[in-house]
Amino acid sequence: MILPMDAKDFMTKRFISIDANDHLTTLIGKLKVFGELHAVVMSGKRYVGMFDKHQLVKTRINAAEVKVKNYIIRSPTLEKATPAREVARLMFTSSMHVLPVLEKGKVIGMVCAHDLLNSIKDRVHDHTLDEVSMTKLVTLNESDNIGRAINILKNNHIDRVPVVDGDDTLVGIATTHDLLEKYHCFPPVRQGSTGRKGAAAAPTTEPHLLKIPIRNEMSPLVYTVRDGDRLDKVIDVMDKNHISSVVVVDSRDNPVGIVTVIDLLGVVAKP
Repeated sequence: MILPMDAKDFMTKRFISIDANDHLTTLIGKLKVFGELHAVVMSGKRYVGMFDKHQLVKTRINAAEVKVKNYIIRSPTLEKATPAREVARLMFTSSMHVLPVLEKGKVIGMVCAHDLLNSIKDRVHDHTLDEVSMTKLVTLNESDNIGRAINILKNNHIDRVPVVDGDDTLVGIATTHDLLEKYHCFPPVRQGSTGRKGAAAAPTTEPHLLKIPIRNEMSPLVYTVRDGDRLDKVIDVMDKNHISSVVVVDSRDNPVGIVTVIDLLGVVAKP
């Protein structure tokens, strides 16, 4: 696979920046307004790292009290002339979907994995999913609870989990996006009969996470591809639906794996 392009060919100058001393609520608000998951973190005018919204699933937090500096990722950085294959390698080894492009220490743009893959998809039409080391399949049963779903997302470092019924038939998908703000960063308020908030108030009027089945919060719309599909088709499905992973199904439409953007970058990064 010949890749004559470099970072400047698929760099965007549109990105969100935030100061390291701002609170997470400020950043989360910005990300929601612009529909983004990543941000450049600055200390004054100096670049210090990246922020990835998926980090927030690691611990339950009060976003109004925690500062952005506690969630800085020391990610690789790019130059405009960084070759496409090296960009893919850096994303693959760091598991980052977005990397900043610096010039003389100043952030001048971003490279997104989706843009990189779209730029080279006509060069991978002869390659299939058989060549991809897919992420190990993890599933939820539709009767499993929200707490179990969050633990699976956190412990397996993934952003979506297929949901199956008692016959292992695919019935939905649970995603970090759906669960994160509602049940993790901003957990349901526990309101006691005394009117006080917090663990000391009793009893709670909100349903406990462990009692809420995932079927109540999952999305029934699941984007799938078949094992053996061409990589350009997989890239198209991800891009058109603005997702970073798809469920791989067999001839009976049973889930057999998940392929992620990072998995695809692993193929592009190979010499």
